[in-house]
Amino acid sequence: MQERFEATMNEVRQPSSSQSGGRKPTKAQLEKEKKQQEAEEAKKRDLKSLYKQLAKVLHPDLETDPVRKLQKEEWMKRLTTAHASGDLRELLSIEMEWLGVEASNLASATDEKLKVYCTVLKEQIAEIKMQMRFLMDQPQYAVLHRFANGLMGYVPNPAYIKADLRDELSRHQGMLSVLQNGGAERAKMINRWADDHSRTMREDAFSF
Repeated sequence: MQERFEATMNEVRQPSSSQSGGRKPTKAQLEKEKKQQEAEEAKKRDLKSLYKQLAKVLHPDLETDPVRKLQKEEWMKRLTTAHASGDLRELLSIEMEWLGVEASNLASATDEKLKVYCTVLKEQIAEIKMQMRFLMDQPQYAVLHRFANGLMGYVPNPAYIKADLRDELSRHQGMLSVLQNGGAERAKMINRWADDHSRTMREDAFSF
C-alpha cells in the first residue's frame, strides 16, 4: 500500500505536459474566495447605508432647537469620523444613542418626522435581510459550513444533522471492526482506500 501511495504522489508532483505555470485553484477554493469577497462587499454596503440613514436625521442644519442642534453637531462629527475609518461598531453606537433620545419625543413627532423614521426603518430592514443572506459567511459560523446543503447553501434541521452524524459514526465503527479482525476483508478494504486516494489525488491535481 505504501508503494502505491508513493507512486501516486510522484505522478501528482510531476507536471503534466498540458499544464503550464503554477497549479490552478480548485473549484472549492474559488467558491470560498467568492463568498469571502461577497461578505466584505456586504459589510461595506452596510456601513455606507447606515451612514446615509443617520446623516438624514442627525444633520444639525435641519435642527431649529439650539440644544438639540449642538447635540447633533457632536453626533455628526463622530458619524463622519466613524465612516471615514470604517468603524461599523461606532456607527451602531451612535444610532442606539439617537434612538434612545428620540424615543421620549416620539409621541409628539410630526407626520413628516415619522415618515423619515419609517424610511430609515425600511432601509434598515432591507440591510438586515442582506446581512442574513451572508450570515453563514461570517467567521464565527465557519464551523457550520460542513453541514450546509451543497446546492442550496442552507443548514438543515439539527435533527437531520444528528442522524447523519450517527450514521457516519456507525460506518466508521464498522470499518474499525474490519481493521481489527484482519484477514481478506481488511486487505480488500485497504486496497479500496488506496484506489480512492489515488483517484482523488489525480482529480485534485488536474482539476480546472
